[in-house]
Amino acid sequence: MTCAPLTPGERWRAGPLRLTSAPRTLVDCAREWPLADAVVAMDGALLAGRTTIDDLRRSAAAVHHW
Repeated sequence: MTCAPLTPGERWRAGPLRLTSAPRTLVDCAREWPLADAVVAMDGALLAGRTTIDDLRRSAAAVHHW
């Protein structure tokens, strides 16, 4: 497991569950997963309307120093 700081906008709550936003989750997965798997996950999230390309760009830019 790799720990990284979260900004308030990246934290979500769904009932008793604490979650990270879709863009942040996808960027975190892209740091750990093979490229093809990360691309498929991002493409699926984009097609499902869970995130936007701009949101993914912002999330990736915010963690460029990791």
